[in-house]
Amino acid sequence: MSDDRGIPLDRVGVTGLVQMVTEATHQGERTAPARFDLSVALPGDARGVHLSRFARVLSQETVKVSPAGLRSLLERLRAGLEATEAFAEVEYDLLVSKKAPVSGRESLMACPVHIAASLGEDYSYSLGVTVPVMTVCPCSQEATDGTGHSQRTRVEIAVAFDGRVLPHELVELAESCASAPVYPLLTGEDEQHVIESAALRPVFVEDVVRGIAERLEADVRIGWYRVEAESLESVSPHNVYASVERAIA
Repeated sequence: MSDDRGIPLDRVGVTGLVQMVTEATHQGERTAPARFDLSVALPGDARGVHLSRFARVLSQETVKVSPAGLRSLLERLRAGLEATEAFAEVEYDLLVSKKAPVSGRESLMACPVHIAASLGEDYSYSLGVTVPVMTVCPCSQEATDGTGHSQRTRVEIAVAFDGRVLPHELVELAESCASAPVYPLLTGEDEQHVIESAALRPVFVEDVVRGIAERLEADVRIGWYRVEAESLESVSPHNVYASVERAIA
């Protein structure tokens, strides 16, 4: 169909499509269900995108959530809808195996992964992960002569890169810059160990963000990053937040 209003649209498409994806992990490849938002640029004289084509293109094969895998999907999407630009946003849960520090009991923690890719004249791809960690407030620790209150902090890291970066790497990076990791399963002795260890590494929310940024700045693979952290306050009705975004020359 045609349109005489002459207003091109940046993106037209569908959200919430579900398809299996293959991701690379430290232990090899894993298959998981993922949610896709797919769209294309629409010229100003066109209307009525063939929405079924999005689902048809996506269902043709299991998608590899890698720069090459998403580029292949976007090339097929752009050709199938006769578009100049194509876009994909993918979300799925990374399952991280966590071993309790004393008992050694294992459990799984879900860390949401978000991937954004676009293909026009150039191709772009970014990888993001959300990680829960534990922080101990340095101010409260100083005010109470060593008994600081703890917070669960949500860390989001997104990167654009050359080469290969795995979501697990970003999880480990977030945990290493916090007071302690969090664990789905802890016994009493595990909990004591985590609390005591975290008290030795008190950090503000800005410490977490700066620590992660410093490591990303030193990583030759990284060309751009965004880091956000929000600590869920346990003694106040508000939360605390910090973020930084940089393109690395």
